[in-house]
Amino acid sequence: MKRLILIAFAALCTLVGMAAHPCISLSPDGVRLMRSSLGKYDVFDRSYAYARQVADEAVSKPIDVPWPKDAAGGYTHEQHKNNYYAMYYCGIMYQTTGDERYARYVSDMLKAYAEMYPRLPIHPYVRSSTPGKLFWQTLNENVWLVHTAIAYDCVYDYMTPAD
Repeated sequence: MKRLILIAFAALCTLVGMAAHPCISLSPDGVRLMRSSLGKYDVFDRSYAYARQVADEAVSKPIDVPWPKDAAGGYTHEQHKNNYYAMYYCGIMYQTTGDERYARYVSDMLKAYAEMYPRLPIHPYVRSSTPGKLFWQTLNENVWLVHTAIAYDCVYDYMTPAD
């Protein structure tokens, strides 16, 4: 399973690297439409305000990527979940505002995970036949991966090849 996830992520990164960014869940045209829609649709404006609030709160705090140890509901589990949401919303905010604080946050968070992830053993709270590394089951790990891949796609042009 681990090998399959790594192969899928590598393939996704290869495809993402060949496209104009963003290209996974947003597109350049979609970003332009989002920008031009601000102030026109109440539901969209409220959703956007929520996303911006999450992103602004994230960039105002230090990055926290704890070594996994808790099951669902525990501090480390919730922190990794908060991290993928923060990266996701920061990626969207970078695309829609151009504010580099958001891209820098995603880039720095990705670097923190890249430093830690290869050293992680299987999650210590094993209650699943498919354990993850950050989370006790691969379902949560895959949700983390999807949000993180979208965030990466949103800041792809901000990051350098060395990153």
